[in-house]
Amino acid sequence: TDVAMASASEPSAAFVQNSLLDSACSDNGHDESCRPEPALLVRVLGRPVVPDRPEIQGLKLRLLVYLACQNGRTVSRSRILDAVWGGEARERKTFSNKLSDLRNTLGTSPTGSPLLSTATDAGVRLDPSVMTDLTVFIALADRARDAASNEAIELLSDALTLVHGEPFDDGGYEWADATQDNVQTHDHILNAARDLYRLACDDADLTTARFALVQGLKAVPGHEDLYPLRMQLEHRAGVADPGHHPAHVVTPGPAGGHQSGQLRVGLDQAVGVHQRADRLV
Repeated sequence: TDVAMASASEPSAAFVQNSLLDSACSDNGHDESCRPEPALLVRVLGRPVVPDRPEIQGLKLRLLVYLACQNGRTVSRSRILDAVWGGEARERKTFSNKLSDLRNTLGTSPTGSPLLSTATDAGVRLDPSVMTDLTVFIALADRARDAASNEAIELLSDALTLVHGEPFDDGGYEWADATQDNVQTHDHILNAARDLYRLACDDADLTTARFALVQGLKAVPGHEDLYPLRMQLEHRAGVADPGHHPAHVVTPGPAGGHQSGQLRVGLDQAVGVHQRADRLV
């Protein structure tokens, strides 16, 4: 198919995301403000949805998700038909009407230009300010790599908070598997979960260590590395109900520490879990 062929000859969406973020961070001097600020957020880390525009559903949502995952690249009509309509033939007028409908729904950017360009012979382009949560996730995780441990914990926690379930978890998004975007998305989440887990254990923060594993398992349920670690952590921390986990990440207290007296229970035993995590990477 066009989608599969394109994956071998063009950069992946994840590659383009990193390129756009590198450019943005260069403009900002790599300071703490280097975080994407989408004009409209499109969620793909779970069941696809536009939280601020829940009325965007069905075919219109699938079209928007596909275009948003291209991160400002111009996409040909044939590639859109292959991904969103499964390669079924569509008259140019029908195709144009669907694009026009989405364009009217999205409206304009703060500068007054349409967020979705008019179709040309080259294809269609969605303004990169319409951004997926995956783009935001990658930005936060990339910044964490160069950050001090306390900041890295905060950045990775913010990134993993974006995970609501298995990526692209609905029908009509088979193109994400064909282009390997789904595989790369899983890798991004698993790497962030492992990194946050190690940092949290180093910081004696069982709550955040648990949060890292829970969020990783939301994206990849039953993962062969994360699931045993989760069970071991719960057992050794003395938690009676493995299904229980805090809704929020513990934030540093006045002294900069993360753990309470209760979190200290089982911490020495959890060191063995941490050592196992080091062997997974």
